[in-house]
Amino acid sequence: MLLALLGGVMLGFCTGSTRADTPATATPSSAQIRAPARPELPVARSSAAQAPPPSAELPPASAPVGPRILQPATDIQAATGPARPPTNTTPYPNATVTTPRPAAAASMATGTAATSTPSTIPAGAGPVTPPAATSGSAPLFLAPAFSPPPAVKIPEDPAFESGQVLVLWATDDAATRGMAILQQRYQLRPRRHYALTSLGFTLVMYALPSQREAQSLRERLQADQPTWIVDLNARSRLLQATQNPIQAAPAMPRLYAQKMLGSVAGSVPTKREFPSLRVGVVDTGVDSTLALAANLNGSVIKMRSVLSPADKAADTSHGSAVLQLMVGANHSNGFAGSAPPVQVSWVSAMRELDGKASTNSLLLALALDWLMEQDVALINMSLGGQGDAILKAVIARVVAKNVLVLAAAGNNPDRTAAPIYPAAYTGVWAVTAVDASGKLYSQASPASHITLAAPGAELWVPANGGMYVSGTSYATALASATLAWQPPGFWALPTTQRRAQVCAQAHKLQDEIVTGCGVVQKNIVIPAQQ
Repeated sequence: MLLALLGGVMLGFCTGSTRADTPATATPSSAQIRAPARPELPVARSSAAQAPPPSAELPPASAPVGPRILQPATDIQAATGPARPPTNTTPYPNATVTTPRPAAAASMATGTAATSTPSTIPAGAGPVTPPAATSGSAPLFLAPAFSPPPAVKIPEDPAFESGQVLVLWATDDAATRGMAILQQRYQLRPRRHYALTSLGFTLVMYALPSQREAQSLRERLQADQPTWIVDLNARSRLLQATQNPIQAAPAMPRLYAQKMLGSVAGSVPTKREFPSLRVGVVDTGVDSTLALAANLNGSVIKMRSVLSPADKAADTSHGSAVLQLMVGANHSNGFAGSAPPVQVSWVSAMRELDGKASTNSLLLALALDWLMEQDVALINMSLGGQGDAILKAVIARVVAKNVLVLAAAGNNPDRTAAPIYPAAYTGVWAVTAVDASGKLYSQASPASHITLAAPGAELWVPANGGMYVSGTSYATALASATLAWQPPGFWALPTTQRRAQVCAQAHKLQDEIVTGCGVVQKNIVIPAQQ
């Protein structure tokens, strides 16, 4: 029995050693514990087909995704896949949105000091998702669920009115046939129809559900109907740089513009001596009190609005400043409008959109048609934009009628910036701004198509209790007012002769490439009264 007991013990030892050679089933040590793999962040998709549709709902707050930036599908070349109507989109076509990269995440990923490095995301790229974490680096965009979104650089105003296509015909018969074609082949009916009798055009606007469809229609019509003038409805904006209101009108404000614009020899003309000179202005409206005779220099103003009842008129600050720079009454502190007494035909064409003043080519065409009806000799346009075929044709028709058009060249010091229209159109006199020392205004566009320069930096005007304004917008107003001193025979000259005469009188500046002929001058000798 003792021997049997000893045999059982030995058999147990043998069995234990055999199990020790098999895989362990006991609880492992803490060093052997491996945490479950962290779920990978979604990788940004480059194909539009992979991106969620615009109507997709946002993920819950706990989902580890980056900021979702909605973009419009307005660029046909950049769009892929079938067209879909945009929902909840931002109206900024062809814009670039800049989002700062989180400093902490960037420093962890690169091992550098924490800085804010902007990353450029092309508009129309769809929802933006964070990149997947790379091996050996911390994942990016792991911010708390309720952290504020990164700062976004707000792009400029949209270049075109959404979904609007304009067609311009030179005759009523052509317009009748064209509208019939659009209705039969494209099932389109005009939203608005205008007879521009003074310009000799018929203008029709078609409204489509989206900008993508408007672009597609424009391309088809330009290909199928090469004799038609077809384009999108481009927006234009005021070309002011700053407005700095002050608490009260100073007794001695800084006034330098009049000295730079030359002088008039002889007796100062009266209203009766300039009965035929009519000056047109396209701008915002003006403060009604400033249009009263007591606040003018003897000029007479006639006003008209081309806005629709649904439009909200833009703030009048810009127009009021332009009016006073041109024909404002003399003030005890030395301020005075730069023009002689003239007849002013004023068109209010700026409406307020998203807190900013803007107009478009349709409204500008209506404004210019009315000014042609008023038989103006000079038109001041302190505005501009990307331009389109419609505005180009209308401006060409105005210039062909020997009307002098002055337009602001723009406020963008970047030499690679696109030109501003109508200033860059053939026949238009582009005006830039200079400061009190005669140097190009720091924010003025250094364009090569400049005709003239005028003061446009820190100009004091009595509007709104007194304020200093800057920009090529105001320089254009001063240039127009100064040219109004030209004698009656000047306005009958051809455009090339008028330009040669004005350039000969202008005060030359060093950088003629970006300041044109120089600072416009009065330099007019008024004959003695008989």
